[in-house]
Amino acid sequence: MNPRPETLLELAREHFDSLPEELSSLDDDYITQLTGHALQAIVLSAAAVESAINLKIALPVTSVTPADQRPYFSDVVEMAYRSSIRNKFAFVIKHTPGLQFSKEEKKAVHALFDSRNNILHPKPEYREYPAESPHTDGMTQEQIEACGGRVSVMSMSTSSTFVIKDARASYMAAYMAVERLLTANRIPVTD
Repeated sequence: MNPRPETLLELAREHFDSLPEELSSLDDDYITQLTGHALQAIVLSAAAVESAINLKIALPVTSVTPADQRPYFSDVVEMAYRSSIRNKFAFVIKHTPGLQFSKEEKKAVHALFDSRNNILHPKPEYREYPAESPHTDGMTQEQIEACGGRVSVMSMSTSSTFVIKDARASYMAAYMAVERLLTANRIPVTD
């Protein structure tokens, strides 16, 4: 199954629309529940943009002549799909006349993919804190000394509020990028 960019963006929008604008008046349990919608909005937004980029890379193969050369170029496109998303994005911008993104727009698209990568490829975050930090609350002096006077903390968590706010920025970047990618040079898309 290869959903079209518009379909993926529509699905992302459904999750995005589940997120309230203001979070300060909500209780922590409800914010935690909303995190699932935020995560799905981010991943689907990134998938929509990547789908549009891949489409932009692949469609010129259909116009290669003579037709017996198309399989060669199709294989080249398959190799291009394995490139990093940043490289594919840069390639499409460079080789599509009239397709332009400002520095801020490029940053927003890169941030979208960073968010997606952080969700799909989580890595623990390591920090050390001095003995007098709040991270030592509940530890005995003996435990603190056993740690060499410093406390090591390994964490995989991100605040739910941050993820929800990140979903807003991700969806907005995806909407802008997909619309621009699909309308530049009026590449026809057919089912």
